[in-house]
Amino acid sequence: MGKEEYNLNVNSVFTIPSYHVKCDGLSDELNLEALAREEISNNRISNDTQGSLDQSYPELYLRKEVRPLCDKIVHVVKRISNEVLFFNTEYEVEITAMWANIQKPHTQFDRHKHRNNMFAGVFYVTGGDDFPPIQFWNPVDPQLKPDTSQNNQFNSLGCTLPTTKDMLLIFPAYLEHSVAMNTSDKDRISIAFNIMLRGEYDKRETLQMTSL
Repeated sequence: MGKEEYNLNVNSVFTIPSYHVKCDGLSDELNLEALAREEISNNRISNDTQGSLDQSYPELYLRKEVRPLCDKIVHVVKRISNEVLFFNTEYEVEITAMWANIQKPHTQFDRHKHRNNMFAGVFYVTGGDDFPPIQFWNPVDPQLKPDTSQNNQFNSLGCTLPTTKDMLLIFPAYLEHSVAMNTSDKDRISIAFNIMLRGEYDKRETLQMTSL
């Protein structure tokens, strides 16, 4: 019996997007490193749920100094909502929380997700090859993990994304993420935030409509 010849077509049925834009010069223009350090000094969260990281309480978006950053975030999320996901254009983009992070040397961000929001995101006040990348974890957690000769989007449980200074990164809030140990001798500084789309969800005839 001869060797069977055929074309194997591979389809990516579902994909999980993340989005980033560069905002060159914004960190220095807004003096965000000093602002992040000040916010953590004055409003530091006292719990230790993220491995001795320094984090502020999530009201940073209320400060007028970060208004240009907030405006940029809202603009980018509107483009994502309207041009990529084709959501109803009447949704209002609201920043529900924003906080400063300082990942000191020899600390790490544990694996976590941001509940009760549509999007999550990070603006990198510092970044580059000296710092560990952000790692995303596949929400599909299979019971079996066969051995592989190489990793790709279909067999990997996680993937990493390098980050740079002035990079604005946005992703679905349900997507688990983490950051490995900071092995540099410098602080890795970022500003994290959550986003909700305010408006009506689904349609009346589905009997599942709600307003958020």
